[in-house]
Amino acid sequence: VYVVITYIKYIIDNKDIKVGAIVTPSDTTGILTVTTAETGMLWQVVKVYTLADRQKAVRLMRIA
Repeated sequence: VYVVITYIKYIIDNKDIKVGAIVTPSDTTGILTVTTAETGMLWQVVKVYTLADRQKAVRLMRIA
């Protein structure tokens, strides 16, 4: 079972996020940051797009 969740992009600490990037919540702020970790709560960016109100957004898939 895969969980697909959409987050508004401003909670990701990387304005130039790309499809395929692996992100994880920061221990101190909870903001998603790009990581090279192989364990923990990991999410992969599967889509980058713009919402109807012109906000950038990403679709994430939980991978670990």
